[in-house]
Amino acid sequence: MRTVFLLFSLLLLSLGCGGGKVDTGDSEGLGSAENPGGPGGTGGPNGTGGPDGTGGTNGNGGANGTGGTGGNEGTGGTEEDPFEDTPESFDPTKDIAWEEHSQTTRNACHPDNLTPVNEHRTADAQTALSQAQITLGLPQSFGQVEEMVRTLAGVTTRGLLGLDEGNNVAFVVWQHAGASIHNMAGLEALMAAQTTRLSAQNLVSSAFTAWDAPPSTSATEGNALRVTFQISGSMNPAARANNIATSLLGTGSGSLTNTGTARSTQHVRAQYVLRGNGEVAVVMAVTVGDAAGVLAQGSLQNFGLHDVAGGAALARYYDRNRVRCEPSRRTANRAVDFLFVVDDSASMSNPQAALAAAGTAMANLLHNSTLNWQVALVTSTYHNEGATAADRRRNRGIIRGFTNDAQLFRAWLTSGIACNAMTACRRDWMTTGVTCGLNSSNTTTGANNGCWVGTSGASEEGLLGAARLALMDLHAGNRLRPDADLVVVILTDTEDQTSGLYSSNATSGNWEPISHFIDFFQGRDTQARRITTGTRFELVNVPAIRSSTIPVHAIRCTRTNAAGRPIACVNESIVGSARLDAVARATGGILGSINETAGIAATMEQIVDDVIGRAGIRTQWPFIGASVRVAIESTRGPCPNRAHVPRSRQDGFDYDGYAQTISFFGSCRPSAQGSDIAISYRTWESFDRWPCQSDDSGLFDKDEEDFCKGNFVCDFNSDRCICPADCGGCLVQGVSECNPNTCTCEDIVILN
Repeated sequence: MRTVFLLFSLLLLSLGCGGGKVDTGDSEGLGSAENPGGPGGTGGPNGTGGPDGTGGTNGNGGANGTGGTGGNEGTGGTEEDPFEDTPESFDPTKDIAWEEHSQTTRNACHPDNLTPVNEHRTADAQTALSQAQITLGLPQSFGQVEEMVRTLAGVTTRGLLGLDEGNNVAFVVWQHAGASIHNMAGLEALMAAQTTRLSAQNLVSSAFTAWDAPPSTSATEGNALRVTFQISGSMNPAARANNIATSLLGTGSGSLTNTGTARSTQHVRAQYVLRGNGEVAVVMAVTVGDAAGVLAQGSLQNFGLHDVAGGAALARYYDRNRVRCEPSRRTANRAVDFLFVVDDSASMSNPQAALAAAGTAMANLLHNSTLNWQVALVTSTYHNEGATAADRRRNRGIIRGFTNDAQLFRAWLTSGIACNAMTACRRDWMTTGVTCGLNSSNTTTGANNGCWVGTSGASEEGLLGAARLALMDLHAGNRLRPDADLVVVILTDTEDQTSGLYSSNATSGNWEPISHFIDFFQGRDTQARRITTGTRFELVNVPAIRSSTIPVHAIRCTRTNAAGRPIACVNESIVGSARLDAVARATGGILGSINETAGIAATMEQIVDDVIGRAGIRTQWPFIGASVRVAIESTRGPCPNRAHVPRSRQDGFDYDGYAQTISFFGSCRPSAQGSDIAISYRTWESFDRWPCQSDDSGLFDKDEEDFCKGNFVCDFNSDRCICPADCGGCLVQGVSECNPNTCTCEDIVILN
């Protein structure tokens, strides 16, 4: 079923939006021939929010009468502020009052300007609560939404299928029946099994915390997964959504009309939410790219995927929404320091080149955002003092960067491209304050004189150890900006083989405990191994360099055999990537595959999205993405509409439903620190009772489609049963009228 959000009951009550009454004085007294004219009319009482009342004019005297005196002019009331009574709209940490904001931004929260969104629920209330607790808040462009009932191996699953034909986006959503999944490991196994069945390609995933799921039992886990992948085979989105439902859930009722543009590749965005009692809610949104199969980040199709499976559209059956509106003052651009850790062993030339190509697109996206970013790079040999052969130690202790020059980043990863600047620095120079990098003679160091990292590095790839020591050195040398967010990106075709602070070892039994790295990247003091002789070691203290978590993203080997078990990538003997995966999951990092060149680019796109999202303006409440509206008083360039900023990655805004943030791009970026911004949106509220169950009028009925008897419907904002203006659609113009007390249509009685 579909329920349109009812707006005005909430807005008039909680936002106090009311116009003032305009009162005018009475007309003048009229004098008679013999008697004085009557007194003038009295000025009207104070208007509420309207202009001043106008007093009556003097009475017109008769032949001998004297005209009465006009009444005094009424005094207009003070205009009510529609935002005066909205404590829920404020962020108390900002201490900003609405009267300090411009009319442009205040109008973003006017009732007439809010973005409409439709609710879609599974139709059978009783069944929904036991089998499919599904509600989606979606744009009105999803004109086709069908209930779905499917059966596979004797298990019945209920959910919804939907299609936005104009934007060529379809979806399928269900609550996975009989899963009995209680942790992230089980959630990942379910995701892996389903994406394998769908023959998913270029799969990218990461953990996040869903608003409506119970907290994880582990401090190192979220409670949900976000996933992107592609499926080959010429289909349009509606046909692919039907195919997904059949492949994963079996046959039964409910299917989408097979319309839309077909392409050879479909793009899928999915989320798996771990709910209580072992249940899992799954959302998959599908679209197609251009004729070449490319899905642009700022395309309407990609926005449609996010609106459905972007982190906040999903709710439980009995949850309801409310309107929020928040003021904001844009602070200075957020700073971000990237550290890339790249495997420089013999098998890495092709992946390095793919990352280099993706680096140009990465730089373009970052330059168009509000981020103040820079990048440095080390290799897997950075910390490895055991790499003693001349050709294998060239990158030991060498840091390239920092820079925000995309061409230089590309040259670090590409054979035969000359560096347009030399920025390599030795760790002993860096930690002792020696100047190196641009405009310095201390630059000719590292493989290829500090340019291309090469592929002659140590064969024992200690990726996590290299990242840890590089950050420790950058911190000790004051090369990290204290106000910058830190981001680590790892590229490798093998498992991490760090054995100590300054060593790596190909034997898994000698690897350093993964807990050391999880603690370090989560911002806690920890320990590290330091090899003394052979495989003997001592533990040394490693203080945290930041008090907050440093996300670690990894593009790594994901090869499996026919049974789905990990096998080594080409020219590698170490199997799997469990250590890298564990650290990425623990830090909110994104995991991608190095196996396909296109997968590297897809992962980098997701990483940049994540970085931009984390640095955006965070709202107080998780928003339903399709409901967001933004206004901004002043921008860097000619923003198409500052009062209603367009959703655009070119010149506009976009949201990140996982990070709960709003980011600006291009000419719509805020012009200066302190720019005036307002954000209106809807947010879900979790309820453990039926909608309108608290209505004491006796109209509540849980077995009715709208939870209220007769033609009454539940207003989810006020949690009351109300009568719609058309009495539920029974009115016949000129024949019947609506009785709001009984919410029934009654014949109009015409008296002769």
